[in-house]
Amino acid sequence: MGEDVLKVLFTIPIGKGIPVRVAVVEMWVVMLFLIGLAFYLTSNMKLVPTKKQMIAEFIVDSMNKITKNFLGHYWRIFSPYLGTLFLFLLSLNLLGLFGIHPPTSNLNVTASFGVMSILILIVSTIILKNPVGWFLSHFKPVIIIFPFKFLDYFTRTLSLSARLFGNILAGTTIMELIYHALIKSHIPPVGIPAIASLYFDIFDGVLQAIVFTFLSLIYLYEALEE
Repeated sequence: MGEDVLKVLFTIPIGKGIPVRVAVVEMWVVMLFLIGLAFYLTSNMKLVPTKKQMIAEFIVDSMNKITKNFLGHYWRIFSPYLGTLFLFLLSLNLLGLFGIHPPTSNLNVTASFGVMSILILIVSTIILKNPVGWFLSHFKPVIIIFPFKFLDYFTRTLSLSARLFGNILAGTTIMELIYHALIKSHIPPVGIPAIASLYFDIFDGVLQAIVFTFLSLIYLYEALEE
C-alpha cells in the first residue's frame, strides 16, 4: 500500500550512497509534467488569447481571486505558492488512475507537505509582521494562551498531513480490494472498477487537493489577521 512508494528504486553513488525512492521519482515526473504543461500553455501568448492561453489564464485568475478574497493585499505573495501546491497535489493524487500508488498514500510524504505549509506560514508572518509583532501575537487575547498557540503549529501540521494521507490511502486500498475481489470471483475487472474510480481516484483526489490547499489558505489568513 503506502509503503510501496517508499521502496528504493536506485541509489545515487555519492558518499555512502543516496537512496532514491519510488515516491521521489514519481514526484519528479509530476514536476516535469507540470513544468512542461506550463511552458506549453504560456508559449506564444497573444492579446487575443488562444484556447490554451485561456486555460492558463483561467487557472491563474481563479487562484488569484480566491487568494485575494482571503488575504487582501498579501495575495500576490501567496497565490503562486497556493496555486502550485494545488496543482502538484492534484496531479499526485490522480496517479491512481494510471495504476500507480500515489505518493500521498504514505504519511511521510504528506507530512512533508504539512511541514512545508506551516513553515511558510511561520516564516512569512515573521517577515510581514516583524519578529517582535509575530512573537507578541501569541499572547493574544490573553497571556495564558501562549503555550497553546505554539502547540497549534504542531496540531495543524498533523491535521494537514493525516487528513490527506488517510483519505488517499483509503481510496487506494478500496480500489485494490475491488480489483482483488473481482479477480478471485473470476469477474472481468471492468465496469465496477471504472465506476468506483470516479469517486475514489478522481473525486476524492480532487477534493483532498482542494481541502489541503484551502486549509493552508485559511491558516495563512488567521495568522496574518492576528
